Amino acid sequence: MTDFFADHLEEDFARVKVRRLETTEIHHGRVEKRSYFPVNVPDDWKGRSRGKGLRTLGLMIRTREIHGVETAEIPCSISRLKRHVMRFAKAARGGHWGLENTCHWTLDLTFREDESRTRNRHIAEPRREP
Repeated sequence: MTDFFADHLEEDFARVKVRRLETTEIHHGRVEKRSYFPVNVPDDWKGRSRGKGLRTLGLMIRTREIHGVETAEIPCSISRLKRHVMRFAKAARGGHWGLENTCHWTLDLTFREDESRTRNRHIAEPRREP
């Protein structure tokens, strides 16, 4: 899939229909830019046989700048949903935060992290129940 997107990015998606969405968020001294590119799965795409009913390939390019240092992430996805840029953006972004929030909730229930008043990370240990 990465070869497919690399090929089409070079040509600015001239050979396939694509919807684009670009967002920029500035929070807590960090600048995050995201570009979303969902495309219909081509009939001749070699990965089409991986699953019945595949309809959309998605690419998100995320760059993050913190204190002058820029990093990039380029995740790809496959979906059975119709190509829709807003739905893809919500799923791509929400997928990460949904997982992040679920993990935090589990850690909080298990180790009662939110109740802890320990602020020095060098001495923080999981709390044991009496």
